[in-house]
Amino acid sequence: MNFILLDIDGVLTTNAYSQRCRHEHRQSDLLGRDWLNPDCVSALRRIIDATGAKVVIYTSRKGHGIEELRQCWEINQLPGEITFATHDSTTASKKDAILDWIRVHPNDKYVILSSESLDLNRLVMCTSEIGLTRKETNLAINMMKLPIIQTSEKLKKIMSRILDSE
Repeated sequence: MNFILLDIDGVLTTNAYSQRCRHEHRQSDLLGRDWLNPDCVSALRRIIDATGAKVVIYTSRKGHGIEELRQCWEINQLPGEITFATHDSTTASKKDAILDWIRVHPNDKYVILSSESLDLNRLVMCTSEIGLTRKETNLAINMMKLPIIQTSEKLKKIMSRILDSE
């Protein structure tokens, strides 16, 4: 099965788009409703359509359960299906939460979409200013086609070839 491990902030909600929404006095809900950059949401939809991936959300937004996240996902008509949500706690970092998920799903293909440098294999790094772009979308789709590789050096070589061909 394919999964997208998604950090909403900096991937779907971007600094530039959020600033524009604040300037227009738009309200925001849990997932940044009305602050979700529509171009980034379209890019996520493209990854899901191309890979059939389900979405795993990891977030630092405390106190929100999976049902609340699913409800917001549906209200915002976001693509794909949320299958699980990991949360930061006072004792676990985002990286630890992701590593815990990976340990439980060793045979599943995944990509990590984040605007934070997490030093993890299969990370597609977005900039929080503009979020998920065509370049990261293509990289995520191509990465999902690759087998799960445990050694980061081998993965870096393969991803370098993919980026050079773009």
